[in-house]
Amino acid sequence: MKKIYLAGCDVFSNDAENIFKKHKKLCDKYGFIGISPFDVSNSFTGKKFSQEHSRYIFGHNVGIIRECDYVI
Repeated sequence: MKKIYLAGCDVFSNDAENIFKKHKKLCDKYGFIGISPFDVSNSFTGKKFSQEHSRYIFGHNVGIIRECDYVI
């Protein structure tokens, strides 16, 4: 199955995780695997946001994007 990286301004919404769950279900319905920024195993949970956190998020998301066939 082809993978689609789901991105966009919804990532900043208060309900972002639920929005991306709905997007992923829609991808599944049409035979794709939806990948969202929230599919990250985040070792920074509960810690103060920092440059290290930013680098981790950036690096991980770039890696995920490279594994996908499409980006939306």
